Amino acid sequence: MHSIGPVAEIIKDFYIFYEWLHKMVTIIDFSTIISTTIGGFATIIAAFLTFWWGNQAERERQEEAEKRTAAANAMSGYFKLAQCIDIICNINLHIEESINSAIEGGIKPAEPFALVGPVSGIFTDPERIKSDEFRFLINKDKYHLVEKIGIIERRSANYNHLLDVYSKMNTSLQEWLDGLPGHERMMDGPIGSDKIPTAYQAQFDVRAAQLNRVIVGIIENIDDDIKMSESVIQEFLDTAHEEFSPLFPKLKIEINAKRS
Repeated sequence: MHSIGPVAEIIKDFYIFYEWLHKMVTIIDFSTIISTTIGGFATIIAAFLTFWWGNQAERERQEEAEKRTAAANAMSGYFKLAQCIDIICNINLHIEESINSAIEGGIKPAEPFALVGPVSGIFTDPERIKSDEFRFLINKDKYHLVEKIGIIERRSANYNHLLDVYSKMNTSLQEWLDGLPGHERMMDGPIGSDKIPTAYQAQFDVRAAQLNRVIVGIIENIDDDIKMSESVIQEFLDTAHEEFSPLFPKLKIEINAKRS
């Protein structure tokens, strides 16, 4: 018997496949297949749309929750900034009231430190502002505010520290004067003038110069720092309102209220 070649094998296999396909066309009802396919496709589309709508709603809920959290963080950041400027303003108020009291009494002492008395205790430093509380500024390209917020924090802490140092130095000086033999103090209203024994005059001058440097250093810069802080905090508030409205209300910082 002769064996058939490769070409004949391919022809034979094709003929068998053709016979099978012809029987399937005869047997199968294509109208049923088409309707079933269309129905299944419609079910798939409906399922997909249901999933998409549900996913979209969940995403919107999540975005809303994130926005509420960010707005609350921004408000927390504002409260901390308000504490910073409150410290600076109250230190300035202490100095202004001391100087005005002397001026109203017609007293003009030669030494600046003689105008400003010590305070009992110090103001509590505010909490440091966290990155979550000003992150929205970065999203709004307000990088310059981020840097200035750090400056406000440092200035507030520095003024607080300087006033504490000044108060302790001032109190120490008064205690030292009270213990000097031959020391005399004359009071004129709230201001006292001291008659220093000659032997202790040089020591007094050194202590007085140290106090003057501290208090003058505060007076020279504090007004500018209050103005800078007010401007930065107001821009912080305006940016937060723009980003989170209506979750973050329109606010205006009032310096006079903080110094009352």
